[in-house]
Amino acid sequence: MLKELKRYSISPRREIKEFLTTLGLHELAQAAINIFEPVYLYSLGYSMFQIVLFYLGVYCLYFVVMPFGGKAAKRFGFEHTMSVGILFSIGYFLALIAVPASPVFLYLAIVLYALQKTFWWPGYHANFALYSRSKETGREIGATQVIFSITAAVGPLLGGLLVNYSSFTVLYVVAMGLMLASVIPILSTAEKFKPSKITWREQMRFLFCRAYLRKIIAGFGFGEEIIAYTVWPVFIYLLVGNALNLGALIAGATGLTVLATTIAARWSDSEARRDVFLWGGLLNTLSWIGRPFLIWPLALLGIDTVYRTGKSLQFVPMYANVYDDAKSRHIVLEVVAFEGVLVLGKIVALALLLVVLPWFGFAGAFALAAVASLFYFLFK
Repeated sequence: MLKELKRYSISPRREIKEFLTTLGLHELAQAAINIFEPVYLYSLGYSMFQIVLFYLGVYCLYFVVMPFGGKAAKRFGFEHTMSVGILFSIGYFLALIAVPASPVFLYLAIVLYALQKTFWWPGYHANFALYSRSKETGREIGATQVIFSITAAVGPLLGGLLVNYSSFTVLYVVAMGLMLASVIPILSTAEKFKPSKITWREQMRFLFCRAYLRKIIAGFGFGEEIIAYTVWPVFIYLLVGNALNLGALIAGATGLTVLATTIAARWSDSEARRDVFLWGGLLNTLSWIGRPFLIWPLALLGIDTVYRTGKSLQFVPMYANVYDDAKSRHIVLEVVAFEGVLVLGKIVALALLLVVLPWFGFAGAFALAAVASLFYFLFK
């Protein structure tokens, strides 16, 4: 038994250990907030159409400024760039708190959220690609996914308790405290890097080169992810009735996915990587097909568990491939291009949602997500 468990263990570098600690605190803050963001805006009187328009603004701006995150990572270091992203997260939370005072703060939130993504994600992917061990890439990605799963289980429950017994403002203040704490691990030791330059145009040309066309089309699959992030939480909230029930349901579903993620991580370091990816894709698509027919909390729990398990099975081998490519080619160009693929897929889905939601409601949104998820299968 112990010998079998060793197959799933990792021996990460110091930089990865610091990275995982920062990630745990960062994702706990994000998980406590993310599921309630669209619900918060909905509770302020914004319609689903307006909420989708808000996120469309975020991702359109993010796509334009994203290469500046790559430039910053090359110039100032991956960890320093991630730290700047964390500071923008705090600014974003403050803007959301101020939205009830004036709608102007919602526009400010769009800018701050786009900047948070610009500095956090290129630094995140580049840092991981640089320091992960080649023979353990899948398992180390699995460790991040387990962190995502654990925090995604604890975070919504924490957020639900804070909203239910205090307010959204208290939730955002707690999240800001966690964000500040998350900066400490990655800045605890000096980052070793050699400053270099990369241009905005160079990164965009790499993304839109002929060799990347298949990935861009496959990236339409990420459209389902933004629907899960924006439409699905409001749908659950309307069915279960309050923030605490919403948080508890998401916590339960997420906790059940940890084992699947751990197994997928080990298989992703072997010849079974493609099989893990395909099974995950099947579960993902099936979960969306079943959602329009859900009316009971236990059914919601079941379908969300299937979805999150499928995502873990898909994303561990997918990102293992991305980081392997980055190691063998150009780290920043590869990770920024892949992030661009992801963002384009979400922009397309959000634009389609603006058409689908007024006519077909939640059922139409879930059908769109099911179709989008099929594009994942185009990834090699």
